[in-house]
Amino acid sequence: MKLQLIAKAERGMTEKYVEQGTFPDGQSYSSLRDDRLAGRVESDLTENRMPVISVDGRFYTWDEIGRMLMHYEGFQLKLEMMDPYGEIEWEDNEQEKGQEQ
Repeated sequence: MKLQLIAKAERGMTEKYVEQGTFPDGQSYSSLRDDRLAGRVESDLTENRMPVISVDGRFYTWDEIGRMLMHYEGFQLKLEMMDPYGEIEWEDNEQEKGQEQ
């Protein structure tokens, strides 16, 4: 069980979902890597009281998430809530697993 938990944590740390960058004018930005995002809904203890999203070890507000999604206007979006102890698997990961067997 302990080894399974360690393996799950290692898999979760290997994929990064947000890329940080800087425009030529010095303004920083965040964007999605590989057109997908996974994280955890967390409490915001400030007076805003809106939940924040924890991704890649950093907290993002809904406003920041919205800015990351701006260039996806017109795309479809799938938001799926999962068991906090479950493992996030993407379709391409599931296909790779099937090919290994």
